Amino acid sequence: MNDRLTVFGTPLQRPRAMNPPPVPGSGPSPLLAVGVVLTLVVAALMVYQPAPDGPTGLTTVQSDFLQGLVEDQGRSSPQLQAYDSCSALEGDLKEHLKDEMRATLASNQGGYYRGGWGGGWMEGDVAIAENMAMDDGAVATPGNADPSTGAAQGATDGGGAAEGERDFSGTNNQEGGVDEADFVKTDGDYLYVLFGDQYYYYSPYYGHLDGGRLHILSVPKVGEVEYLSNATVEGWPREMLLSGDRMAVYSDLSVWDLMYAEEEHPLLPYLLRDSADGGGAQNSAPEPSGFVADGASYSYDSFRVNSLSKLTIFGLGDRTAPQVERELYMEGWYQTAREVEGTVRMVSQGYLDIPGIVYWPVLPDEYWDIYWEDENGIWDNEAQQKLAEQLWMEAINATITQNEAIIDATDLNELIPRVYELQGDNVTVHSFTDAADCQDFVIAEDGTASSVTSIMTLDLNDSELSFEADHVMSNWATIYASANMLVIAEMSNDWWWFWDDEVADYQEATNLHAFDISQAGETSYIGSGRVNGTILDQFSLSEHNGFLRVATTTGQWGRWWLPAEEQSGPENHVFVLEQVIHAAGSTEQSTELNVVGHIGGIAVGERIWSSRFVGDRGYLVTFRNVDPLWTLDLSDPANPQVIGELEVPGVSTYIHPLDEDHLLTIGIAGDENGLDWGSTQLSLFDVTDFADPKLASKLELSPVPDDEKHGWNWAWSEATYEHKAFQYWNGQLAIPLSTSRYTWDANGYGHYEYVSKLVLVDVSTEDGLSIYDGTSIDHSMFYNGNDEWYWDRPDIRRTVFIDDYVYAISQQGVTVHKLDTMALTDYAGLPVSDPDPRHYYQDSEEKPGEEREDESDPNDPDDEESDENGTTSSDNSG
Repeated sequence: MNDRLTVFGTPLQRPRAMNPPPVPGSGPSPLLAVGVVLTLVVAALMVYQPAPDGPTGLTTVQSDFLQGLVEDQGRSSPQLQAYDSCSALEGDLKEHLKDEMRATLASNQGGYYRGGWGGGWMEGDVAIAENMAMDDGAVATPGNADPSTGAAQGATDGGGAAEGERDFSGTNNQEGGVDEADFVKTDGDYLYVLFGDQYYYYSPYYGHLDGGRLHILSVPKVGEVEYLSNATVEGWPREMLLSGDRMAVYSDLSVWDLMYAEEEHPLLPYLLRDSADGGGAQNSAPEPSGFVADGASYSYDSFRVNSLSKLTIFGLGDRTAPQVERELYMEGWYQTAREVEGTVRMVSQGYLDIPGIVYWPVLPDEYWDIYWEDENGIWDNEAQQKLAEQLWMEAINATITQNEAIIDATDLNELIPRVYELQGDNVTVHSFTDAADCQDFVIAEDGTASSVTSIMTLDLNDSELSFEADHVMSNWATIYASANMLVIAEMSNDWWWFWDDEVADYQEATNLHAFDISQAGETSYIGSGRVNGTILDQFSLSEHNGFLRVATTTGQWGRWWLPAEEQSGPENHVFVLEQVIHAAGSTEQSTELNVVGHIGGIAVGERIWSSRFVGDRGYLVTFRNVDPLWTLDLSDPANPQVIGELEVPGVSTYIHPLDEDHLLTIGIAGDENGLDWGSTQLSLFDVTDFADPKLASKLELSPVPDDEKHGWNWAWSEATYEHKAFQYWNGQLAIPLSTSRYTWDANGYGHYEYVSKLVLVDVSTEDGLSIYDGTSIDHSMFYNGNDEWYWDRPDIRRTVFIDDYVYAISQQGVTVHKLDTMALTDYAGLPVSDPDPRHYYQDSEEKPGEEREDESDPNDPDDEESDENGTTSSDNSG
């Protein structure tokens, strides 16, 4: 039998042989991981420090029993392998679910045994590790920004510029040739702004499906802005990508929104468990749910998933009236998207829940009777203790048996994500379990994941807008992309797999799965590699001349369950991986990512706060008490070297290359006593002498004067944690700054007051950093007009430079200022819903989420009357 299957356009090995499932109570499972011991570990963290045979911990018998539920599976290779049958995929998925269930059940026993409810970092059934959470969204523009200038390269023509070619800022993308999805885009002639309505209810009592809008504003002349049109976006809008006259918009939907909508959504019946299955063909619709018709009610467990990622393709041939061209729904959570030469690739994560699984045993009354027999508990009576232990173990075995029966009875279609396509009221279900015997699914050779990372690839230049979807069984992943390569970086093992491992001493590790994205409409698997440690974000990864560079931190978990003398603190590393081809030219050809270079021991005791790779150079910022900037020479992939180090107060959270010899960073100010979280700090570094980097200039920023800070909440800048809010262009840097406070008026009524500013900073490698014109752009008046309301995002979110003008964009509107005078030349309001009404002392018939119909626009800087589009202009300086 041929051992090779073609997946992602690449021949892959079949997966490893399956081991038989374990029998509860019959001994340890050969597939269950070391995470078992996590049992004691997480229980210890959440409730107590375990002590054998004592009233503050598990007895030795209990501890041994829990440890017997799982054992080490070991590691082999991260190479992806394809499934040759749906039964093999189903067997692996169910085995992984059982492994995790056993480890989770065990980990919860410390808290429950002592009458508590602690145990594990669990939200429902989903484990959450702090350092694995990643919000990897990004901005996309039609052009790709040159890091040294911020100017867009190769921007597409969005409808013809009235004044010839315009020079405008592009998105602050990580890599040239790759647009990253975000909620603001421009082609120089139009601004595209994607915002959710301010007061969007996720509550199941509102059914607010129209969560936001795609706003289109024209720039008829540079220095002007005109509100043109908008299109409703279903669900909560996240990000978008633009290519020519098509826009890909990504949004999230909750099944509760579908359930409680005014009219039943066509998709809702297909989301019910055991609903009709399509396999890519048009289904006959399932029976209507009847929710709207007769008030039937559903529970959380009625549906396959509780959230969907939606891709809506808008045609922009007529920008006054955008048209929906295609609507696709993917089960799971949207993560991020990239665009390369018109092809968009969305990455989502799916974890399909199984109702009925429980993670705490139901202990019988006889156990509790023994436990509460006297004030000393069961510990002074050996016979009673043994009986209680036996009852406890029997309850756990019964729970495992019950859970495994539920898992075994679950159909494969309920375990993996589907794609739905909506055309009018007709729904097409793309069920990938019917496609070539589940060959669209792959997993690492030693993978144990029960969740799915999906890549949806669609060519916006294709008239048919056809798409492909491929699925990697993986843990939560970070996504990186260069113009030629997309990388899925996932934790090699989930939390339950190896905590409290005292035998094999496994450390944190990251799998790196690389894909070729150089061909339009295609995503092809290249190969996989593995490095020690965990990564921080997408900037921890970089592909250069075919080599993949990776910055990681080991020892972040601390392994605190080990004796103090065996514990080690964090340590940082840089790895270089090379593509190695085996059996080239044969049917057995395969590619691996092998480590060819490594340097470790960087900043022992600290962790990475930011990193950046630029050509043959690398930069790391670590932090504990001060901020060391490290410079690395990567010119020899086999021998990466630390060249220089500079210690400065504070910490940089984002590194932006200005040129070969200078870096511009943003972060948090600080001194020898620690960080000042209310102060944003810009730093300009001179790395001309790579072995001796210097701080050339620094500038601390605050939205309010230092002598007025009292009473205001901590100030913040989105640019400290989101690189798309950091806009550098032709020697100027735009940084948003915000703060708020709760105050009272003369009548004693309380209300929120906001400061929302955009500070422009002159950046000069000779003269350093200084605030441009000594002033700032202010959107505060947009959010302080009605004391009754609370705004969750009053910030200026994004900035666009067009020629000699700066366009500042917040949720309520767009302002335009001329750079040489800082005069306000134009303004356009964005029609949005009202904010959260936190005060009810005023009579009002308005419903939350409805738009106000004030006689004047409260968002207009000059309080002028607005037109029907919520647009107004002003020639006054501001």
